[in-house]
Amino acid sequence: MKKFVILFFIFIITAQFSQSEEIILPVWKNYCPPRFLNANTVTPQEFSKLYPFQYLIYQQKRVDDYNKTVEYWQHRKYQFDRFMETCAAFPDDKKSACYERLKAREIRLNDELTKLAKERINDTNAQKSAQPDNHTLLMNNMLRMMNHGAQY
Repeated sequence: MKKFVILFFIFIITAQFSQSEEIILPVWKNYCPPRFLNANTVTPQEFSKLYPFQYLIYQQKRVDDYNKTVEYWQHRKYQFDRFMETCAAFPDDKKSACYERLKAREIRLNDELTKLAKERINDTNAQKSAQPDNHTLLMNNMLRMMNHGAQY
């Protein structure tokens, strides 16, 4: 009976170690904003259909910015797919580490992008606060006019 119990425990332990490690594949949609998953570059006419309530005066700049963003995400997807192909070619015992590196890379790139966006917003807000608003400009003009009138 003792031999049977010992063999049973050995069988259970070896069965647990012999099971292959489950590899969870990274998915591109987890790292890309939904609106850029299948986006393509657009012309100004196509852009006006996508975003009909944009100011026409800035439309070309907005189209250019949108297309640059689409190209950025398309390039990232291309790199992601190439990395996935490389990981698929690895031996089974190295695949999970490769996929983990890919996940870490995509998270790092998204964090850097978020940090850059926050810095740009902070820079824009700092520039706006440094510029006088319309009310201040109006008051300054009124004071200049009053001073000019008082001199004569």
